[in-house]
Amino acid sequence: MHESAVSVDARELAPSPQRVRFAPVVLGVGLVAAVSMALMAWSHHNWQTLQQQSMAGQQQVAHAQSLLLQAELMAARMGATNGPPTLTPQRALGPIDEAIAAAQKNARRTHPTIWGLLPQPASTADVSDMWPPVSEQLLTLRGQLGKLYAQQPPEGLLQVREALAPVQQSLARIEGALQQARQSTALQQQRVDWLNMALVGLMTVAVIALLSRSHRAQREAAQALQAREAELRAFASSLPDVAFLMDHEGRYVDVFGNNSPLVGRPREALLGRPLTDFFPPDAAQLFMGVIRRTLETRQIQSLSYPVRVMGTLRHCDSRCSPVGNTNRVVWTIWDVSARRRAEQRLIQMTRLYDFLSHVNQAIVWSKSQDDLLQRVCQTAIHHGRFRKAWVCMADLSGQRFECRAHAGAATLDLGELAFELPTRRSEANAMELSLMDGVSFHCADLSQLPPSPTWVGRAVQDGLMGCAMLPLMVNQHPVGFLVLLDKQLNTQDQDERALLDDVATDLSFALTNMRKEVLRHQAEDRIRLHAAALHSSRDGMIVLNRRHLFVSINPAFTEITGYHEEDAVGKTPEFLFPDNPMDLINEMRQEIREQGSWQGEAWCQRKSGELFSTKLSISAVRNHQGHPTHFVGVLTDITQLKQTEARLARMAHYDTLTELPNRAMIHERLDHAVNLARRHQTLVGVVFIDLDNFKTINDSLGHAAGDLLLKMVAERLRQRVRQEDTLGRLGGDEFLLVLEHLRHPQQAAHVAQAVIDTLSAPFCLGEGHAQEVYMRASIGISLFPNDSDQASELIRDADAAMYQAKRQGRNAFRFYTESMTSQATGRLQLETRLRRAVELREFVLHYQPMVNMADRRVVGLEALVRLRVPETTDECLPSIGPDEFIPVMEDTGMIVALGDWVLQEACRQGRAWLDAGYEFGRIAVNVSANEIRRGGVVERVSRTLAQSGLPPQCLELEITESGLMEQGESADLFLQQLHHLGVSLSIDDFGTGYSSLAYLKRFPVHQLKIDRSFVQDLPGNANDAQLVATMISLAHNLRMRVVAEGVEMPDQEAFLNAKGCDTAQGYLFSRPVPAAQVEKLLPRTSPHLDSAPSGALTDLTDV
Repeated sequence: MHESAVSVDARELAPSPQRVRFAPVVLGVGLVAAVSMALMAWSHHNWQTLQQQSMAGQQQVAHAQSLLLQAELMAARMGATNGPPTLTPQRALGPIDEAIAAAQKNARRTHPTIWGLLPQPASTADVSDMWPPVSEQLLTLRGQLGKLYAQQPPEGLLQVREALAPVQQSLARIEGALQQARQSTALQQQRVDWLNMALVGLMTVAVIALLSRSHRAQREAAQALQAREAELRAFASSLPDVAFLMDHEGRYVDVFGNNSPLVGRPREALLGRPLTDFFPPDAAQLFMGVIRRTLETRQIQSLSYPVRVMGTLRHCDSRCSPVGNTNRVVWTIWDVSARRRAEQRLIQMTRLYDFLSHVNQAIVWSKSQDDLLQRVCQTAIHHGRFRKAWVCMADLSGQRFECRAHAGAATLDLGELAFELPTRRSEANAMELSLMDGVSFHCADLSQLPPSPTWVGRAVQDGLMGCAMLPLMVNQHPVGFLVLLDKQLNTQDQDERALLDDVATDLSFALTNMRKEVLRHQAEDRIRLHAAALHSSRDGMIVLNRRHLFVSINPAFTEITGYHEEDAVGKTPEFLFPDNPMDLINEMRQEIREQGSWQGEAWCQRKSGELFSTKLSISAVRNHQGHPTHFVGVLTDITQLKQTEARLARMAHYDTLTELPNRAMIHERLDHAVNLARRHQTLVGVVFIDLDNFKTINDSLGHAAGDLLLKMVAERLRQRVRQEDTLGRLGGDEFLLVLEHLRHPQQAAHVAQAVIDTLSAPFCLGEGHAQEVYMRASIGISLFPNDSDQASELIRDADAAMYQAKRQGRNAFRFYTESMTSQATGRLQLETRLRRAVELREFVLHYQPMVNMADRRVVGLEALVRLRVPETTDECLPSIGPDEFIPVMEDTGMIVALGDWVLQEACRQGRAWLDAGYEFGRIAVNVSANEIRRGGVVERVSRTLAQSGLPPQCLELEITESGLMEQGESADLFLQQLHHLGVSLSIDDFGTGYSSLAYLKRFPVHQLKIDRSFVQDLPGNANDAQLVATMISLAHNLRMRVVAEGVEMPDQEAFLNAKGCDTAQGYLFSRPVPAAQVEKLLPRTSPHLDSAPSGALTDLTDV
């Protein structure tokens, strides 16, 4: 490492150890100070406590001595002859009593230690023990004084003093003991102070020693750092590679090392310049990322990268280390190119050995040639690390080689992998000559070869220049080639070539053995096939000799018949055939003798006695002279097949649910009945029965209940038909009854009425048959030959008559008429025309104004759909009006798509008028009952308003009474949702449907439209006039607007105006007209327009 780098590192790292070593010194000084202050405070406290206790003891002794003096004085006064007369013995004994109390108190007083951690002196305990004797002496003294004071006159003072003397002596001893205890305690306290001073001195010495040791350690660390710096300086100067000192911006601060060729530039050319001046942007970005990560994580980062130095590509390993806490790094680089080349060759040889090893494993584990070839190709990719590998095998000609297995991710197509060798050597190139000779071909650059075969050019395009083609030999003849492609191959390395040749040799040996094994297996398979056919067959097989005796049987024969080998061998086959066995056996013998075999079906008998149907075939086995030696029979049990055929036949002709004849069976029966009636000149009636509202049962009770109901209906109908008639189910809820041998049509009518009566009784469904359901039927009748002589046409005619019965009220029957066919044909054509119109958008909207009755001002437009002629765009078809195609579209469900288009087109046109400045009030769009039933109206309206940009208040939805009432309780929610969108709601054709005023008052409806049927006879029809007046009054009372439709006469306008009708609509004001003509009727608000329309309709009846 260079000197400058080492010194920078030392300066950055030196302060940290000093701070670490100085921390214990500071801690020790603080600890010494704290302990010294604590010891001083403790010593001071002990001295104060000592003085307080000493003074308290002296005060106690003095107080006792004072009381004794008082007692002596009282005794002197008691002994004087002229003493005060008030001094009594009790008063004279008062000081003694007080002294006794004090002595007893001092005897009970405990003396806690005042020395803290030091033991209590023994003298202190002696003083405590000296007070009880004093107390006893005082008690004795009091008794003596009491006796003396009781004498008259009392005894003399001398006796009192003699009695007090022992007590005073005891107090003197207590005083001396206290003096001794005080001296002893003071001595101990002095010792404690000396101990404190010794501890403080020791700690001070320890701190000084610690400071000295820290200074010495610091000096030693500095010396070690200097030595380390010298070592690193020497190490940096002897580096065989290169190291750079760089800052955070990638700028070279210093360059270390002796490998000048690795640097590629003089040291002076690098210093102070950033690495971006010497490397491409992508490499510079990579290096800067390493520097940033090193400084961010403060951890060593490693990087391996190739770099081109002085035109030579070198591989380098590097390590980037942070320099202390600075923003600099040391980047060390060493050249590993030679090592990489050695590693690459080692890797190449290792993968080739691995390739050879796994090829041998594939040879061991492969089950077939194709499996082996595919495994080898995959092994070449996964273990040999080639980019593409495939095997081409020779065809029968030996000249063309087709791809049989391949692997790899190259873009070569499978067809391009095949190739063909030339027939003449003079036409072959170097690669083809090698292949023709059956030797391996190695090429380091395929671009040097001619672009033949095709895969050579494609490989060059993919950058796969290295190629090795290894011959696969069987019996010394090339049968295929293993082709290996890679980006580069070292064709000069003899070790690599030898390894690849070993792969080819091992594969050739494996292919040779596999072919031998295949031939052996084929021969063994043929033998096993012939040997096992008899035992593995599911058919029973028997072998008879020339005398027609059983020689052997297979297990299937035992399984079918129940006879084991010991039951059959040595017997003739008569026991298998229950009825007339000899007749059947003779027939077999005759046919075998003539044709060599017999085949047919026969009834056989199992050992248990059960009969079963069999398919039996017997053939003669002849020797080389053509004479039969044995007979081989094959017996197949076809009982289940026969039963299945019977079931399938029934399923093909009968309905699985009701077990009635199905459509195919009915057609057969009807054809038969028609042919029979044609010969006998009788009538055939076709009764088409369709259940009314059967879908409601499925939707409400479920399909299981619907199926049960169908079975019940079929059972009732089956009980009411004649034996010669045919009752069948066409599908769904449709039944068909074929009546034969009729003499007049009225007989068919009687049967139809009987069917209606039969179905009138309720059906009990559900669990426990608790749900009663009433079912009705609509019936259509057609007759042969009156209506048609074809079975299909009779069913069609009866179907048309049935629909006529549905249209006329249901639960009835109708005979077919010719007009029904024309109506059905016309409706079919109309449906086709309408479907085409929906697909090609051949509808157009016309708009009819709604005017204010007061001033004839346009307050709204109703959008009415019309069907255009396909050849033009504006003229409407006169023969197909809305009254014709709207019901058809409602029946077929096309009304939903049409309604969606009408809503979108009306909203689009309204938005266009608003943008152009036209005032039109509201656009009314009709919503059919089918749209409401299918649902999604609210979502479609919301989506259309959002897409078109039309304000919600400009849209009005007209809904018929019947459409609302079908919704039941959900109608209120449906209208509320529309109301929340902001659109206006109008009840269309009011008065023609069925409604409830209770519902009407709850609905958020803005407007009622009186149907034209109430307006057309006004004002002449009194009933209509009264009804219209009532409707207007009702609407106004419910705060709704009223619109009258179909106003065509002025007197109708006058009557409605007089009754207070708000708005009118009809030919009196305008016919429905296209959008372009409506614009002439609308006022405009744009100030730049030249014309200022009045907005009132005065002369529009000609529009």
